[in-house]
Amino acid sequence: MDTGASSFDALFEEANDLASQRSFRLAAAKYREAIQLEPRRPVAHFNLGCALERTGETETAAMSFHAAMQRYPEDSSPWAESAAASFNCLTQDYAPTPRATPSWFMSDEALKRLSSRVVAATSDDPLTKRGRLQAITMRAAVLASDATGFKPPWPTGPRTAAELREAAALFQEAAAGAGGDGDLQKDLE
Repeated sequence: MDTGASSFDALFEEANDLASQRSFRLAAAKYREAIQLEPRRPVAHFNLGCALERTGETETAAMSFHAAMQRYPEDSSPWAESAAASFNCLTQDYAPTPRATPSWFMSDEALKRLSSRVVAATSDDPLTKRGRLQAITMRAAVLASDATGFKPPWPTGPRTAAELREAAALFQEAAAGAGGDGDLQKDLE
């Protein structure tokens, strides 16, 4: 019997229980213990990111989501959800420090390519509602750039009309998925 795996499973389950009780700091500590035992398991990194995000530690959460992304198979739905969650943390109201910033985050063209892959990886998979919303919101924010008044923390270039139309359609999908009716024009009136 592999005691490392069983210890990991016990710690992981305990961390999940703590998170379900909204004890996110304690859950984060248990996820970290589990990661020490089995650092290649992406789900522990992802759940650690979720717990850290809930405590307001968005920079460290972004790093955990990025660690999960690196461990999941590329273009899988968990990979995409990890990428979108990392992006979401990195676009919070602070400037990310260099240690928390993946190389793809500082390149407009890399973000366009990555966000396209993230949306494609989530489109045919029954992902969680939150994961799909993060994926399409990521793509919409990347494509809209600063056209919406959002000042992206990465260097941006000009956008085509097609990119802005795609961003608008994705923002509508996000609004509908978040409980709106998807009619942004009506919501703005």
